[in-house]
Amino acid sequence: MLIGKYNIEDKLILAPMAEITDKPFREMAKKHGAGLTFTQMISAKGVVYSEFKTLRKIAFSKDELPIGVQILGCEPSCIAESVKEIVKYSPSVIDLNAGCPVKKITKLGFGTALLDKPKKLGEIVYKMKKNAGNIPVSVKMRLGNKTNNALEISKIVEDNGADYIVIHPKLGTQSSEIKPNWEWIKKVKENVKIPVVGNGFVFTAEDAIEMKKQTGCDAVMVSRGAIGNPFIFSRYLKLTKGENAQFPNVEDVYSNLLEHIEKIKIEYGKNIIGLHNAKKHIIWYFKYLNGINWLIPKVLNSKSCNELFNVIDEHYKKLMKNEYPQSDTESIKRKFRKRILFWLLN
Repeated sequence: MLIGKYNIEDKLILAPMAEITDKPFREMAKKHGAGLTFTQMISAKGVVYSEFKTLRKIAFSKDELPIGVQILGCEPSCIAESVKEIVKYSPSVIDLNAGCPVKKITKLGFGTALLDKPKKLGEIVYKMKKNAGNIPVSVKMRLGNKTNNALEISKIVEDNGADYIVIHPKLGTQSSEIKPNWEWIKKVKENVKIPVVGNGFVFTAEDAIEMKKQTGCDAVMVSRGAIGNPFIFSRYLKLTKGENAQFPNVEDVYSNLLEHIEKIKIEYGKNIIGLHNAKKHIIWYFKYLNGINWLIPKVLNSKSCNELFNVIDEHYKKLMKNEYPQSDTESIKRKFRKRILFWLLN
């Protein structure tokens, strides 16, 4: 699939995820073969007003290219102005978030709330394209907010200049546990001439292959399936080439986790931000291995990076010695799909 001057070929795309797709996360995805990554979604208003926290999220290095930036907002003029500023960073694509269903987002008119106002959405896309210059513009959307108007929206998005569409085939009001209807990816694909990227419930490389087979989409975007699992990108590439693609073993998980944490230390230092950032990734990497219920309280109670490394090292040694009883992996999978911070669920 072509995105501007970049050919990402048949590689998976890493979705923008708030508080997750920072530089360390993106680098791990890229290392394993992601064709395109995204920064965390950013506030259009934050860009216009030069808010430090917002601008920091846009920053990326040249070796991360191709990389996209996703905008969150609802006012056409504000989004248009933010695009003018984002262009200065030379990202590979600028995406509009019309797919976030979180209530604190939609009550402001952002995310899936935009799907209730097709005319306004078209105006936003038109102004984005006008100000983006040679940088491609995309829209990440759902089937609708409360009702399905995906075919109408996808056509409006295309007619106003979007270069491609990402479709997560669920309504904004449907919970994260409900499996999306992939058939609608195919319907949207048949409804427009621009490329269509499928998204939703892709937790394994096999899922991505099946989505492409069922829908004929041009590419697949991975969201939650990449959390604690950069291996999804490399396994997908191997499977599509007909190569043997085993699931990562304990050593693979451990070594990649240590590499990820080192990148976190470089990005944030050993302060409280870096420590808390590392904690969630440790749990995510080990979530489907034995002993996760023992590991979680140990990680969350760690007060320093050194203590955290000792916990990881002890856990790894116990895994290698097979000292833990068999974990209920299916239960963890259900909890993770319900909420990525699954250890906070009762």
